[in-house]
Amino acid sequence: MTLRGVIGLAIAAAVIAMGGIAAANAPKSSLRPVTREHVYPVALPALAPERSLRPVQRPARIERAGRKTSRAAEAAAAVPTAKSTPKRAEPKVTQTAMASGRDGAENDTATQRKRRKRLPEGMSYLCKSRNIIGTSHAPVPGKLAGCGIKSGAIKVYQVSDVGLSTPAVMTCDTAFALQRWVDSGVADAVKHFGGGVAKLKVAAGYSCRTRNNRKGAKISEHGKGKAIDISALYTKSGDEISVLNDWGKGKKGRMLKEMHRSACGPFGTVLGPNADRHHRDHFHFDVARHRGGPYCR
Repeated sequence: MTLRGVIGLAIAAAVIAMGGIAAANAPKSSLRPVTREHVYPVALPALAPERSLRPVQRPARIERAGRKTSRAAEAAAAVPTAKSTPKRAEPKVTQTAMASGRDGAENDTATQRKRRKRLPEGMSYLCKSRNIIGTSHAPVPGKLAGCGIKSGAIKVYQVSDVGLSTPAVMTCDTAFALQRWVDSGVADAVKHFGGGVAKLKVAAGYSCRTRNNRKGAKISEHGKGKAIDISALYTKSGDEISVLNDWGKGKKGRMLKEMHRSACGPFGTVLGPNADRHHRDHFHFDVARHRGGPYCR
């Protein structure tokens, strides 16, 4: 046998011997790890705590977090996408709104009816104003040269909420001046005294005559429908404020003086007890124009 064969047999014998030793020293059970099921056949008690150790979020924080989430969702929903264009919501007309609209129209109609009912029988609004109430009047012929109202004559029964004791024939310009004086001067002077003014006592309206009835004098503004004389006022409580009896006396005298002063402007001519003896018992108002402005005494 050659040397190589001898060496090969020796190596084979050594390998067989080592295998036998390893088999003799091997453990009876496998050293590989086994599952807990096999190691502990009985379930062990849970070692976890009864309550979670994680921090609990407070209700206020939860609510704020919810709000932030909802706001973020609303904002995301409000942002239009590139593909879609938000449609404008059409207003919905509900039956309730329609009913309320009908009710409003009916109320307006009822209000208009009430306003119409306030007018005395046969009366109407004059001069395109709801503050001048009376009747239209036929042209007034003049008995004297310079007298008369050729067109636009009216017969006034009431201005604003104040009646006239005697209906007065005049022009619309005169009626407008009287209404402005009642609404501003008279109302401011009397205020709440006696509940306010209810009626004006008319001493004269249209009258074809000369100034102060003097022969040869110029035609009075009364003869042109441009003047009116007021001798007293009556309050809603029945009190009388008289030019003749109250001028220059106490509270009523102060009211009359204020009324006289406030008439200078709406009227072109204002005369009272301080003017002359002819006007000691009444105020004379007319709408004549003077070069130097209103003439008031």
